Amino acid sequence: MIVNRHSKIGLFGNRKPNNTKGLFLFDFNTQEKKYLTDFPEWEPQNISIDGKRIAITRTSSNTRAYRTDLVITDHENETVLLNTDNYCIYDVEFNAKGNKIIIVASK
Repeated sequence: MIVNRHSKIGLFGNRKPNNTKGLFLFDFNTQEKKYLTDFPEWEPQNISIDGKRIAITRTSSNTRAYRTDLVITDHENETVLLNTDNYCIYDVEFNAKGNKIIIVASK
């Protein structure tokens, strides 16, 4: 679970047994849930300060062991901005404007 206090958006994974639909965004202002149906098995990593972009990861299914699939997406437009499976991702941080990221990774 990742909660952004500035934009009041939460990104919740599927670890709870009562959450069978997978990853979802929750807007605390409007009390709306938005399921990310393209990424049901993914885990939350980070949300940009403006709440428009999210970073999610999962253990890689396409590459060898010790790799992580990483997707950076603009959830409002449902656009994938970055999709990679070349690294083992430890952490992802957005800058204050949300247009750049810092990825802590190992190859």
